[in-house]
Amino acid sequence: MKSDKYGERRGAAFGLAGVIMGFGISSLKKYGLIVTLQEALIDRNSAKRREGALLAFECLCEKLEKLFESYVIKMLPLLLVLFSDQAGAVREAAECAARAMMSQLSAYGVKLVLPFLLKVIIY
Repeated sequence: MKSDKYGERRGAAFGLAGVIMGFGISSLKKYGLIVTLQEALIDRNSAKRREGALLAFECLCEKLEKLFESYVIKMLPLLLVLFSDQAGAVREAAECAARAMMSQLSAYGVKLVLPFLLKVIIY
């Protein structure tokens, strides 16, 4: 999340997803990764940090698939806010993360996400 180069941030996101796959889904909570990602997503001072967190979120969605679904639901509100970010790179990363997230949701996950999305759209 701190590197100046997009490629390094992207590569680190893939590496993180691989490590989590190796250690197991429980390592997300054990090492406080979700809290760190959430803090980075709301950091208004660093677009690189927000983009890096979105890249990690995207890679985790793609690699962990259905196992990551419960965390997706927790992070959805933060993801939606980043669609209107001032930085174009962050908006693009939010779009890619949302695409990865939606492609991996199960029918149950869609049932949980859809009411929230409809509520946001209507209000």
